[in-house]
Amino acid sequence: MKEEIIEKIYDLYVTDRNKYLILHSQGWYETIIYKPMTQEEKKQRRRELYQKKKELAAMGFREPSMFIEKRPKPLLSYLFEAHLDGRLTIGVFGNINSTKFICFDIDFKEPQKAKEAVYKLIEAIEQFGIPRDYIHVSSSGNKGYHLEIFFTSDVQFHDVELFFYTVLSLSKLDNSPDGKVELRPTAKQKNG
Repeated sequence: MKEEIIEKIYDLYVTDRNKYLILHSQGWYETIIYKPMTQEEKKQRRRELYQKKKELAAMGFREPSMFIEKRPKPLLSYLFEAHLDGRLTIGVFGNINSTKFICFDIDFKEPQKAKEAVYKLIEAIEQFGIPRDYIHVSSSGNKGYHLEIFFTSDVQFHDVELFFYTVLSLSKLDNSPDGKVELRPTAKQKNG
C-alpha cells in the first residue's frame, strides 16, 4: 500500500528528482541538488574517496568514512517513506517552465481565520468551474493549510501565477492583515 502512495506522490508532484527541499528538525530548510556524474567523474570520485580513507586511517581514525562528505542523492522513494512516516518533511520544485500542481499555502496566526481563508479560496476557485472534488485541502502543520489542485498535464508558471493572483483577489485575501497565502511552487523555486 505504501509503495502505491509513494508512486502517486511522484505522479502528482514530482517533475524532477534532482532538486528538492528537506525541513530539518531544528526548523531550517536545506535545498538538495543532485547532479548525475559521468563514468569518468565516478571513477575520479572513487579514487579520491579511497585516498582520503587511506589518509584518515593512517592518522588513526577507526571509522574514516564518517569524516567523508556525502554526495547528495536524488529524490528516492525511501525519502518519501520517511515523509509519510512523519520522520522527514520534503518539499518539491517545479521544472524549468511548468508545474504539475498549484498549492495555496495558507498561513494565518489564528486557526479560525485560516479555516475561513480556505473556504473563501474554495469559493473563488469554484467560480472557474473547478469542481470541489478537484480541490484538496490538508494541514500544513501548526500555522495553516495547503489547498492543492493537480493538473492533467504540466501548466506554465505564468498561467499558474495568473490563476493564483486572480483567485486571491476574488477571495479578498490578497492583502489580509490576519495572515498570508503564498503560491507553491513558484517560478523562483523552479529547477535550473
